[in-house]
Amino acid sequence: MAEFATLLIDGKEYKLPIIIGTEGERARTITKTTSRKWSNYF
Repeated sequence: MAEFATLLIDGKEYKLPIIIGTEGERARTITKTTSRKWSNYF
């Protein structure tokens, strides 16, 4: 089952995928946050 983090900006919610590392650690990948949709925030 996929896990998501919720980012709340200006009243809008964005679901961001969480990846699980080999030792069970959770992280947010930034590979897709450089797209035009996110460029104003990151």
